[in-house]
Amino acid sequence: MIMKEMCEIEGDQLEVPHALSVRIGSNVRQAGEDIEKDSLVFNKGQRLGPVEIGMLASLGFAEVKIFRPLKVAVFSTGDEVCAPGTDRSEFGIFDTNRYSLISMLKGLDCDVSDMGILPDDQAQIEKRITTSC
Repeated sequence: MIMKEMCEIEGDQLEVPHALSVRIGSNVRQAGEDIEKDSLVFNKGQRLGPVEIGMLASLGFAEVKIFRPLKVAVFSTGDEVCAPGTDRSEFGIFDTNRYSLISMLKGLDCDVSDMGILPDDQAQIEKRITTSC
């Protein structure tokens, strides 16, 4: 088989350039050659990246059902906790765990809400959680 773009067409005449060698089966994919009928293409829960999206398109899927990313809110608590880049009091500590957790969760494709540093006050923490989530 020769690709159409390699031929010259004038009216109802098709001309194949002599330089092309024609081999039976070249430029042709047989049904089931890349994926056998009824075979599993993806596992449940598999992430869809560019390769997987291309595979879905090649199978004729315009839409697929997916799981939404997990939504996670992260905050640090403590009157002694200070944001990096700010002045730290004598007994203060820099907020590090929140940054590590947010980075790890984003690496897992979670939808992360950074709620910052909250004071050591249960009522304020509860209020912030209920108004943010």
